[in-house]
Amino acid sequence: MQVDISDSNLRILNDANAASRPDAIVHEIESAISKSIAGTLLENSLFPLRPGYGTLGRPNILHTNYLALTLSGKRLFCYKIHIESPGSDPSVKTSTVKRLVSRLLIEHFQLYLNKVATDYHCLLYSSVEIPWARTYRVTDPKQVGGIREYHARSYKVYISPTGTLSTEELMTYLSATQHETKVPPVPQFMQALDVIIGHFVRKQILSVHTVTGHNFHASASSNEPQPFGYDRESVGHVSIKAHAAAARMLFSATARYPLWCQAGLLSTIIKKYMLNRSSQTARLENFLRGTHVHVTPSVQNYHGLRHGTDIEVIIGLANCGDGAILQYPPKVARYGSGPHEVEVFLESRQTLRTGSSSRRGYVTLTTFFKLEYHIVLDLNLPVINVGTPELPIYFPAEVCTVQAKRSLGAVSPLAHHDDLVRVSPEAEIAGLKKRSAALGLTSSLNPMLIAFGIEASPDPVTVYARVLAAPSVLYARELPARVVQAMWNVNASRLIRPVARRSWSWIYLDPLRTETVDTRSTALTKSLNRLATVLRRMGIFTSGSIRGKTISSTKDHAKTQIEDAVSFLQAKNRPSILLVILSTRAKSLGNLARLACDINHGMPAIEVMDEWLAHADQERYAKIGLKMNLKLGGENHMVGISDLGFVARGKTMVVGIHVVFAGAGSQKSPHSIAGLVASADSHFTQWPAEICLQHGQDLHIHRLEEMLKSRMCSWVKDHDNTLPDDIVIYRSTVPGCGYGSWVDKELPQIKDACRASQPTWHAHNDLPRITVVLVDEGHDAQFFPTTDTESHRYNSPLAGTVVDRGISEPRQWDFFLQSHSPTESLNRPTRYLVIFDEVFRRRYQARSSDGPVNLLQGLTHRLCYSSGESTKARRVCAPVWYARQACNRVRSYHGLATKPGLFSNGQDADDDGKVVTSSVLQVHRTVRESMFYL
Repeated sequence: MQVDISDSNLRILNDANAASRPDAIVHEIESAISKSIAGTLLENSLFPLRPGYGTLGRPNILHTNYLALTLSGKRLFCYKIHIESPGSDPSVKTSTVKRLVSRLLIEHFQLYLNKVATDYHCLLYSSVEIPWARTYRVTDPKQVGGIREYHARSYKVYISPTGTLSTEELMTYLSATQHETKVPPVPQFMQALDVIIGHFVRKQILSVHTVTGHNFHASASSNEPQPFGYDRESVGHVSIKAHAAAARMLFSATARYPLWCQAGLLSTIIKKYMLNRSSQTARLENFLRGTHVHVTPSVQNYHGLRHGTDIEVIIGLANCGDGAILQYPPKVARYGSGPHEVEVFLESRQTLRTGSSSRRGYVTLTTFFKLEYHIVLDLNLPVINVGTPELPIYFPAEVCTVQAKRSLGAVSPLAHHDDLVRVSPEAEIAGLKKRSAALGLTSSLNPMLIAFGIEASPDPVTVYARVLAAPSVLYARELPARVVQAMWNVNASRLIRPVARRSWSWIYLDPLRTETVDTRSTALTKSLNRLATVLRRMGIFTSGSIRGKTISSTKDHAKTQIEDAVSFLQAKNRPSILLVILSTRAKSLGNLARLACDINHGMPAIEVMDEWLAHADQERYAKIGLKMNLKLGGENHMVGISDLGFVARGKTMVVGIHVVFAGAGSQKSPHSIAGLVASADSHFTQWPAEICLQHGQDLHIHRLEEMLKSRMCSWVKDHDNTLPDDIVIYRSTVPGCGYGSWVDKELPQIKDACRASQPTWHAHNDLPRITVVLVDEGHDAQFFPTTDTESHRYNSPLAGTVVDRGISEPRQWDFFLQSHSPTESLNRPTRYLVIFDEVFRRRYQARSSDGPVNLLQGLTHRLCYSSGESTKARRVCAPVWYARQACNRVRSYHGLATKPGLFSNGQDADDDGKVVTSSVLQVHRTVRESMFYL
């Protein structure tokens, strides 16, 4: 379906939503710029101009979390702050810098406080020129006063000018309708506005401290209407950032809400949370993890392991295997056991009040607390652990109290507890206005805005959007599945190309098991028989499983036993794939199984929790079958691409690239892992991967040429010794990295890989055309529906919503796409930005300007439905999703690898000339061309 966004359809929308009408001037300027660009589409491939705006889909109007800023043409004077330490160490702590800059403003800029803004670190902006910019002597105020005043340290603070910025020049550029207009330093303006607007909050001494430098703690009054939830009045963090758009600057204030609860007994809070959630133990543990509780003083030392502390932090629930290193470990019947199922060992010195002689041995917490403290415990409430898994310290919920407004876990921009955050769009918009007031975005609260000529709109910006129709999801005989809200069911469908194999086997990792062998074997056999029935119906396996192995050792001995078990099964039975069954207490052993199967033995393996098998859920069994078929090289479903022109001809390779830190996302990790996947067929169903381990914290890939060349060589072998005509690369980004760095460091490697992969007898042929699209999931844009009929559950925009007007710089080719059905409140869309294009515009150079835009948006939307192991659309397109899965797979076991030659080493030099070592993962040859990372 195509619509004309500029004519009657918009008039209908505007009439229906008169109060939410997008700015007509902005729309006119965007259209005028688009027309001026239309004749210059092929002038440059690097950072291409936006070829037009999309027309596919049903029109819609959405609220955003942006406020429009009006700039009155003032000139900004820019200065740099440098502080010199009086000691031998030239560095100055961040907290000290903040105090010194604050002192500087009070002592030397008192008459100009409303005309000077700073980030309290290194930047200072003024609405008037500072003729006295020079060196100042400032004493650290932390040491002024009291008996230590004579020891106060004096610092030199240098204020040096760095130039000026004209907001009039900026607004002229943003309002111009010709693309040839002189481009001002837009990033510098955005940085200046961030500092100027954020100065108000910093001045109010509201805990200014986050990673990016633009986030602040802010709070407002709260009525605390619920016993627990995400407090949308008390904001944990507000991330502020300025953006350039057509005819205006935009300003976002994105809230991160702390999860909190009222004061009271932990038992009461758990009971309220567990309403309608009686079987969701893992979610309860996530809900409680990190919560500070006050333990009743009289029971603090009941097990002799804790002395005198009354504030504890919950690390989880009682679990089997806790305290395995102890001489007398606790006996826990199951994960999340109640007090009657947890036994602790009492030493002889711990006497019960009711007994004349001491007791020594195991006793349940129910019995102990009843006899010792006369407390009757609720058997349905789980026991919490405030120690560690190795040295557990158990308490029942009845003796723990949560303090008033106590935070539960980390602050998050998204809700982990979906039914606590069903907030209407009106409530979100009202919250945005309150946050704007807290940030001082009114001249009555913040006179500095007048001095700098800044005025913020009171209402959030609204934008035109479009809702793309869900693509066809096809199974065997091209029968379409019924897609509802970006989800579908596979139970009754057969796969497109099931890889029929005769045998599969399993290993069961269950350390410190408590059940008898017969009981466990019987239950496991029933579950595996049910799974085998589903697999036969899907056409994957023709028989049941071969008897596998059960491993009951702890982590210290499990590695050898897992290796032996995989080797034994592989040599004796030669199964096509291995099912690795993990008990709740064996999650950490899954990494050892992945290493053994992926690297050492080349055995395709699927991990599954034993709880999944025990539930006899046909849908879960089907998802296991989907993963099995993909790992064996089969095809589950395909997405209809017949309307995607040249993409449907099967000569286009789609590539996904992702980089993560090796240490579970920590930037302190000395390694980073880069993953690259590439489509191997015209249906985009198989995505083999290449993995590279980089020594250092650089998020750019040093051996991208080698990784892409390997995938292209595989393509040549499978496609009659020919290279693809086009390569479309989706590259995930990291916030804070400039777009230019991707071009400088990675684009040359991509071109070199194409040249190196070209067969010698086709040397005269043209090289593949390349398009690179950056995928940004860390942006701060949010969209809210304006009418009830245009909202999804959790009051989020409909799946398939795409926005490319109103909040984007009209000369950049980007768009926002929410492809998925949200499972959390107000999920953010994903932003796609084209930084290099030789494919889409050339294919449509003789057609309308919206052709390249519609084609790229349509391809990206379909790729979100292409994850073969899933029955719902992903938040991000399949190539990036699979590249991330490959990185996470290797990250889970790269530190355990000891096999010689696991990585092929190489060296490259970074921009500073330093040697950076990188290593390509050597996956076992038998699984190298498969999706081993699932």
